[in-house]
Order: sequence, then structure tokens, then C-alpha cells
Amino acid sequence: MAFRLLNTAVKLLREPIGICIFDDVPKSIRKLRIAFESLNLRTLATVGDVVTLNVIKYWRVPNIAIIDNKTLREKKIDTLSAISVLFKDIIRLHNEPSTISDRSFDSIETAVKLVDKGRNVLIVVDGEEDVLAILLILNIDRGLVVYGNYFRNCLTAIPTVGLYKLAALKLLAQFRR
Repeated sequence: MAFRLLNTAVKLLREPIGICIFDDVPKSIRKLRIAFESLNLRTLATVGDVVTLNVIKYWRVPNIAIIDNKTLREKKIDTLSAISVLFKDIIRLHNEPSTISDRSFDSIETAVKLVDKGRNVLIVVDGEEDVLAILLILNIDRGLVVYGNYFRNCLTAIPTVGLYKLAALKLLAQFRR
């Protein structure tokens, strides 16, 4: 089973709900690091291949990274081969476009538990990975979820605290079985 995004909510998901950084790399990654450290956060999660690669290149290995070996939804890149050795655990997952599968919920929960034990996790998605940022926001305590928003041409960073969790819950409410 899966939760499917309501057609009326597609535009809503394109709007960033966190901190937007409009600089190019590596300056955007430096600003991301400053935000992470100044907010005294402990868990860093990235969603998307290019964002994950840039965070690793210019800062550090994320606690959780979600990739699909594509960029801009079409262009295939071999991110997995480039970074798999940097992660202690790799979870493979199938998630159809505009859905959140039941397995996605389980995979994110497993990844967060592994991070709490000091491990870092790479989630490789066959399908769409973007919407899984919602589950990361809801499941990570005192963290930062980072993804590229190509609709706004910015790097988006969402602290997993307070009102941001509420916003993620409202986004999740836009999905139906």
C-alpha cells in the first residue's frame, strides 16, 4: 500500500518551508554548515543526489542521505558507486512518484534508529525520493533536512523542530491511501 499525493497539493510541495539559500556551491554549503552549528543540531539528512554529493565534497558525510541516482528527475548519475563506501548501512527502497509507500515509513524509521546508534545510512530509492523529506522532518529530532528546490533555484534546509514538524505533518495530510 501507499499514500498518494492529492493532485490539488502538488504546487504546495514545490514551495520551500525552511531556510532558502540562494548561493552557489561551495558558498551555499558553508552557509548550511553555519546554520547547522548555530542551531546546535545533531543530525544532518540530505535528499537528492547533487545535494548529497555537494555536502560530502564541501562539508561532511550526512547521517542520512537519500538518493535515486538521478538529477533533475531524468539525468542518470552513478551517485551510489561514488559514495556507498562512506556509509555503514544501505537501505534500498521502491517508492512510486507522488507517493509515500508503507516501506518508506519503515525505512526512514530504521534509518533514524541506526543514526541514534552512531551509524550513518544511505537510502537508495527506485522511484521518487523528494517526498521522503517529509518523513525525515517528522522522524528526526534536532536535525536539519536539506534538499535542492529547483522550482525556486535554492538549497532548502529545514530544521526538524517545532513549527517545521507541524508544517511537515500538514504536508503529509495531503496524501491519501
